[in-house]
Amino acid sequence: MSWLLGFIGSHLSADLASRFQALHPQPRCELRSHKVYLAAGGLTETCLHGSFSPLQTEAGWAICGLGLESRAHSCRFINTADWQQILAAESPPLKKLDGHFVAVKWKSDQIECFTDQLGLRTLFLIHVDNGTAFSTRLDWIAALREHNEIDFAACGSSWLTFNQIGHEALLKNVLRLGPNGVARLSPTSTKIQSTPWTPNPIILNKILPRAFALFCIRQWPRRRIFH
Repeated sequence: MSWLLGFIGSHLSADLASRFQALHPQPRCELRSHKVYLAAGGLTETCLHGSFSPLQTEAGWAICGLGLESRAHSCRFINTADWQQILAAESPPLKKLDGHFVAVKWKSDQIECFTDQLGLRTLFLIHVDNGTAFSTRLDWIAALREHNEIDFAACGSSWLTFNQIGHEALLKNVLRLGPNGVARLSPTSTKIQSTPWTPNPIILNKILPRAFALFCIRQWPRRRIFH
């Protein structure tokens, strides 16, 4: 798999940069300035990156995960050239994509983070020192703090059901970027929004009830035999 670790704040100290660097293995993409730290790595197939300027440190992007483009009777993986075009848009049309991914694009001292429409890959954020740290790895986020506390209300549904109900992080005072999430980060502000996926109304109101009724009709003779 692939991973992402970053920070943006009013000042990136040498000590904090060393703490970040000690957490992750050799990155495939790395960015560092007096306000920003960003590293991404992992498998070559699931960690892609590119630049919007001659210098990637000025403006660029990175992807952790796999994006899928659905077609009439097939689908295909999104490649580097596709991501370059998609993320070049001011508001990337990521809702049209399937798959599981976290996308990050930056320009100067501004960073935007995006998650896939189902939130299969997610991003965790915390306030640290004089800025915001973020990562796809919750254990790395936890390592940046001296004290961590489990949020039992958030992890309860994950324990009792196959998938977690809700989009909260499993640690208190940690933000989690939910489905269709967008996080806009600057050295002085953090703005987060997410829009959970919902089925197409036609499928939800017409197709599913008919499918359920057909399932019940087919199951009824079996129930009579066994009972």
